[in-house]
Amino acid sequence: MTGSTDHLLAVSSVPERRYYEAYSRDYGPRERRRARYFCYDTEAGFVAGANVSVVFTFDAPVGLVWDVIQDFNNWANSADYYYLLGNLGRMEGQGFRIGASPADTGPNQYVVTKVIPEFMLVISQPVPEGNDLGRGFEIGHGGVSAGAHVVTLDEFAGTTVVNFFMEHASIMAGPGEATRDEDVLDPWREMTESADWKWRDHFIPAMRASVAERSS
Repeated sequence: MTGSTDHLLAVSSVPERRYYEAYSRDYGPRERRRARYFCYDTEAGFVAGANVSVVFTFDAPVGLVWDVIQDFNNWANSADYYYLLGNLGRMEGQGFRIGASPADTGPNQYVVTKVIPEFMLVISQPVPEGNDLGRGFEIGHGGVSAGAHVVTLDEFAGTTVVNFFMEHASIMAGPGEATRDEDVLDPWREMTESADWKWRDHFIPAMRASVAERSS
C-alpha cells in the first residue's frame, strides 16, 4: 500500500514576483554583492521588498570561520548592530532582536529557524506588529513576513566560501490602491545601498580581522 499524498496538495502558491536589478558589484576575486528589488500583488495589498546576496571567501578552514560568523556580535557591533540575547549559532528555535545599542529592550523581530554547524544558519522574520523590519528600518505598512535570511558556508581545498542572503518585504499599498512598481522602490534603494557600505566597510573587514587573529 502506498502512502497518502493528500498533504502535497495543501502547499500554498508562491506569488509571482517582478524583479528589478539594484546592483551587482565585484570587489575582486574574494568578495562580491548583488541586490534586487521585487514587487508582487496579494489579497492583502501591494508588496515590495529587496534582497541582497553577499559572497566572500577566507583562506581558512570552515570550522574557524564558523566560530567567528555564528556569533554576529563578533563582527557587526562596529556598525552599531547588536544581536541581543546571544550567539545565533546556538539559538535554534529562539527569537532575538537587532538593536542599535546593547541596551535596546524592544520585542524580538527574528527567529533562528535552523542551524547546521559549519554549514548553514536560517533566520526568519514573522509578520511585525507595525512596519518595523529590524534595526530601525520602518518601511511601508508591514502586514507580511518582514524577512528571510540564510547563511551558508562550505570549504573547498582549504578555502571557505560564505554566502549571506538577506530579504526584507512590506506591504506598500492597500488592496485597490493604484500603485506602480517604480513609485515604491525608493526606500528599498536606501536599504540596499546602506547594506553595501556596511558589508564593505564594517562587517567583512571585522570578520577577516577576527579570522586572522584566531589563525595566528
